[in-house]
Amino acid sequence: MEQGDRQVVWRAWRERLRQFVAKRVSASDVEDVLQEALLRIWRGLGDVRDEERMNAWIYQVARSAIKDAWRRDGRRG
Repeated sequence: MEQGDRQVVWRAWRERLRQFVAKRVSASDVEDVLQEALLRIWRGLGDVRDEERMNAWIYQVARSAIKDAWRRDGRRG
């Protein structure tokens, strides 16, 4: 995936993921978890082989970032 494509994905998904994250973590943690998820997505986009499963992969990455935040806070997910 080219750099320009990554930027398009970044902008398209940012608000969707913010809403997804905001439903699952405290308001004070939303931006940190969102940034972590977006960074993981950004780094992994070049490795995505099945673009039909991109949506599922993006949400899985976000769920993973949320669970990591829960672990840091002592919650179970």
